[in-house]
Amino acid sequence: MNLAAHPRLYIGAEHYRRVQQPSDIPILDAAARRVTALAKQFLADPTIVVDETGHNYHLIRARRMQTRVVTLLAEFRRTGDRRYRDAIVADIRRVSEWEYWSWITWRQNDARPEAIFDLSYGENSATLALAFDGLREDLTDAEVELFVETASRRSLGPYLHVNGGEKKQGYYRKPDTNWNTVCNGGRACSRWRWGTCVRSRSGWSHSWRRGSRRSSSSSRGTGPGRRGSGTGTTACATGSCIS
Repeated sequence: MNLAAHPRLYIGAEHYRRVQQPSDIPILDAAARRVTALAKQFLADPTIVVDETGHNYHLIRARRMQTRVVTLLAEFRRTGDRRYRDAIVADIRRVSEWEYWSWITWRQNDARPEAIFDLSYGENSATLALAFDGLREDLTDAEVELFVETASRRSLGPYLHVNGGEKKQGYYRKPDTNWNTVCNGGRACSRWRWGTCVRSRSGWSHSWRRGSRRSSSSSRGTGPGRRGSGTGTTACATGSCIS
């Protein structure tokens, strides 16, 4: 499989080069200063505060972690300050070590990673992919293994476990639910290094290709007012056609 060099998701090398350039456009200058301030805040305090008695707190935690990682990544690629890179790797290690990724299986007391692939899995999978894609050339072999093992155990394996056979989860080809784009889009992102990194598993490649086609076709025609196209990971699903 011939794959483009990293970064190859919807944020490419040219995008990262552009963030290194100062701007005289007020809104861009303000955005850059905001990212810097937030990245420094995240660097100083790794805490992710969520109400663990609240509804679907695992999803809220996943989205706050995604905000952390993407902000730190932008600041690292803008400044080259390796403290931001190191913080991202530490965050990915935290994500890997979370006992539960899903509020649903947490409530069921079922800690098997393959027990489900829901919204939280989709969000965490997209975070893994964006971080790896943006940091690939700055990772040690051991850090690459961290990403690969996490993606295999917590993302690709669970997705294929629940969707790789005849029985699928309800969102699998349902065009009017955001679960389609979050779950299938996050999974598509997490397949970013399939050809050269993630260990070969029987049936994974075939199932991924089939699922990608179905995810893409299911999202067509939903329109901006339909939930099927209303999440940020839609861009991941369409921007990471890398096989």
